[in-house]
Formats: sequence, structure tokens, C-alpha cells
Amino acid sequence: MIVQTLINPTILKTEFVVYFLHYFSLLSVNLLSYSYIFCKFFKFICYGKLTLEWFPMVNPYLWPYSALDVFCGWYFDLWERMLPPIRMEKGVFDASTILAIESLSSIVYFLVRFTNDFLKILEYTDKTITTKDFISLF
Repeated sequence: MIVQTLINPTILKTEFVVYFLHYFSLLSVNLLSYSYIFCKFFKFICYGKLTLEWFPMVNPYLWPYSALDVFCGWYFDLWERMLPPIRMEKGVFDASTILAIESLSSIVYFLVRFTNDFLKILEYTDKTITTKDFISLF
């Protein structure tokens, strides 16, 4: 919806607007791409932390494993404060880690969607700029 509004020929009448949309979408694609890479890397680190917590012989206080807790412990603590563990008769069910990982997956999904939208704008403005004749397109 927003993409169709922004690439509407009535909006792209001046050269300034075309160049502004072009450079803004270029900057947005770069920022969204770096955010995507960071989220994927952070998700990998979170999966590593959760996997190593299940091994009984791994000491979580030694260097390589304690670094994982430093990197993503705050993130799991944030979700644990929002959704505390559910206590049962003989155990505890902690759904906050599942929600934390799924929220990262949702963030990655929306970053990809927004990047695709900005790429459409970038493609259209690039086509407009390369023709060098703004009047002939409208």
C-alpha cells in the first residue's frame, strides 16, 4: 500500500522528490540489511546458548560459554520478566525462551518484508533517474 503511494506518478513530479526517495530508500535498504544480519547472528547466538544449557557436562562459568550468557542473557531475562515461568507440582514450564526466539524470527521476517518494499521503491526511482527525462514518464 505504501509502495504504491510512493511510486505514484503524481508524487514523483519533481527531481528533488525522486532523488530524495532514491537516497532514502538506499539508506533504508542498507540499514535494514545490517539489522537483518545482526538479528540472524543474534538468533544463532541465542540458539547456541539454549543448546549448551542442555548439556550436563558443560560448565557455564568457563570462558566460551559464559560469553554466550553475556551476549544474550539480558534478552532472555527481558522475556522472563514479561512472562515468568509457570510453576506446576513437580516442575516449571518456561515459555519465555520460546517466545524470545519466535520474536526474533518475526523481526527477521518483517525486516525482509520492509527491505523488499524499499527495493521496489529503489528500482522504480532508479529507472526514473536513468531515463533523465522526468516528463516523458508521466
